[in-house]
Amino acid sequence: MIARETQKEFVMTSQHDHAILSGEMAKQFRPELFIDTAYRDDVLLAITQHDRGWLGLDENPIWDDRSHVPFSFSEYPLFPKLPAYIRGIDEVEEMSPYAALVCSLHYCSFTQIRESSHPECAAYIQHELSRQAKLRAQLPPLNEEVVHRHFQLLQFCDGLSLYVCMVDSRPEQNVNQTWFKKGTNSPVGRDTYKAKWINEREILIDLFPFEESAQFALDTRYVSKASREELGVDQAYWQTPESRIEFTFVKS
Repeated sequence: MIARETQKEFVMTSQHDHAILSGEMAKQFRPELFIDTAYRDDVLLAITQHDRGWLGLDENPIWDDRSHVPFSFSEYPLFPKLPAYIRGIDEVEEMSPYAALVCSLHYCSFTQIRESSHPECAAYIQHELSRQAKLRAQLPPLNEEVVHRHFQLLQFCDGLSLYVCMVDSRPEQNVNQTWFKKGTNSPVGRDTYKAKWINEREILIDLFPFEESAQFALDTRYVSKASREELGVDQAYWQTPESRIEFTFVKS
């Protein structure tokens, strides 16, 4: 779950809806960003399905008693996430080995897991490294520059979609918002890029991956704090109807 707080509500977006938005973005990227388009459909699949492991976790949103907010993905307890990540990549692998390779590279890049000395984290990384070796053996010889670019494109779409989910178009509604202050990882040309809402319908980005202004939509839920207090976060989430955010990326 991706959750952010405003004055009167929690804005909650499922990881899979965020991933679907990521994939819709990638579909409109300039072709040269893929370097080699032979695996373009597989990369689009990887980007669209990269958070499949969250489908089960997001069925039951949980409450963070310490911070008094719904658990968002970055604060969600780590160890329930590890088997969910593996299960999600397993499901992607059934659809496309190359897409699974890109997703596995993405999930092995998480600092919290990669730099942990905990045995479960070490076992997870080893499991995914073994998966990657197996997938590479199954696939035709790969150009590693191309593979790395496709991994970067997944991270780029992930970060850009997270910006939409986590930053309100109305600055006064953002509570304790610290993400994206330094920019987000870029796949090409520079280390980071920055995005900024310039009104309630348009986002300005200084690294523009599209041919022209690109329109998108995101499904999310505005869960009132009063409803959460009355029903608990799980029931409040599911009893809140989905809302659709429509927006356009424009050139800096």
